Amino acid sequence: MSDRPDGHLSEYAATIALAQALVQIDTTNGNEAAAADLIAERLRALGIEVERYPLQPGRDSIIARLNKACEGPAICFSGHLDTVPLGAQPWAFNALSGQVTEDRIWGRGTTDMKAGVAAMVTAFERLHLSKAGNHVVLVLSASEETGCQGAADIADKIGPVGAMIIAEPTSGRVAIGHKGVLWLRLVTNGKAAHGSMPQNGVNAVELMVDAIGALRTLAFEVTPHPLLGSPTKNVGTILGGSATNIVPDRCECTLDVRLVPGLSADAARMAIADCVGPAVTIETVLALDAVATDADHAWIQSVVRTASEIEGSPRAPASVSYFTDASVLCPALNCPPVAIVGPGDPELAHQINESCSVSAIWRASQLYERLARDWA
Repeated sequence: MSDRPDGHLSEYAATIALAQALVQIDTTNGNEAAAADLIAERLRALGIEVERYPLQPGRDSIIARLNKACEGPAICFSGHLDTVPLGAQPWAFNALSGQVTEDRIWGRGTTDMKAGVAAMVTAFERLHLSKAGNHVVLVLSASEETGCQGAADIADKIGPVGAMIIAEPTSGRVAIGHKGVLWLRLVTNGKAAHGSMPQNGVNAVELMVDAIGALRTLAFEVTPHPLLGSPTKNVGTILGGSATNIVPDRCECTLDVRLVPGLSADAARMAIADCVGPAVTIETVLALDAVATDADHAWIQSVVRTASEIEGSPRAPASVSYFTDASVLCPALNCPPVAIVGPGDPELAHQINESCSVSAIWRASQLYERLARDWA
């Protein structure tokens, strides 16, 4: 198998056409149901049952299965249907065109991650048409970009899984983990007073400054991970006060903490609460633990070998900087090994003029098919 479609021209064309059709559906943090409709109709036309799970009106996730009567756990294909908004900057072309020029398809979601979804769906279809006897479950979720809510909603509907493939963009390299994320909202409350008489008030901004100063000295006591490194923290926003001549009675900031194995979201929040003290109230906005699979796991080694063969060069396991639905699905499914591998350059995700290599989409589809056929 290679990036040349010789002998597989119709399969190649079907994969790229599906990627184009998905890009042409606007699923910018919503309307995933339209993409789910397209995929469900394709699968049902082949006689494959499709389960629909609406998270909210118009925001559907879907699950489809091959050989569900098989004993033993399935291999799981996982992707998401939503994309981020187009942004304020003008695009050089119609961002929902899905146009193809030379070896690239252009538009929002081409990299993150409608190309990966198209590659998985068409691999799944080929497995069905060839009557492959492997146990495979296809899971396509809504609302991944805003915190994996769709995956959380359907995690208990998937069933036993022995290994998971996430089709996020990695330029074809196998990643075996990513940091988790903890987003917190910190709030200090003071007492308003006239700006000329600050002694009569309590300055909420100054309380927050003290808290942020304390956070700068906080070191999470966890051993750095060999691939993911150490946890990080960043104050992302701060908002306080209502006028220059009023002592501010409220201040709010948001904190972005990236987690590694050994530091859970709960443990990080407790450490932060101890650091800033009782004058600061803390609200959890998003909490997703890190994902990491042992690089020496036998299945991971087989995935790396197959990916290296298809990509035409040896590629050691890596990690990615973004979070994925594996943050939710992996613990819910008893922590199967996870391989994050898909078409698209991760540096183009969420950018204007997003694009993806067409040949990379076809290679990814071949990879997913091979991995499913090798699954016993």
